[in-house]
Amino acid sequence: MDGAPVRASDGMQVTPDASAHSPLRLDWLVVCGGVAPQRSVTPALLTWLQGRQRQLRRVGSVCTGSWALAQAGLLNGYDASIHWECLAAIQEAYPRTTWSTR
Repeated sequence: MDGAPVRASDGMQVTPDASAHSPLRLDWLVVCGGVAPQRSVTPALLTWLQGRQRQLRRVGSVCTGSWALAQAGLLNGYDASIHWECLAAIQEAYPRTTWSTR
């Protein structure tokens, strides 16, 4: 959120180009996920995602990034996918989305 480098669950370091508070105009957003998405989604991230909802034309995710999108309410009424290991848990947690693994 602050633009500082972060380490992914696989150990890879990711360095953002900007912080979440930078004045960015977004049309598309892709959220990357990793291990244990239920524990890594923060209130600050949810607030940020919800604040961008109206300006986004498309949202997507990689691996378990759809957990954050679902938790923010951005996937209600849509078809979405998630990593197979999280399918049962996310179906139970977010039933307003139709879930698959592809």
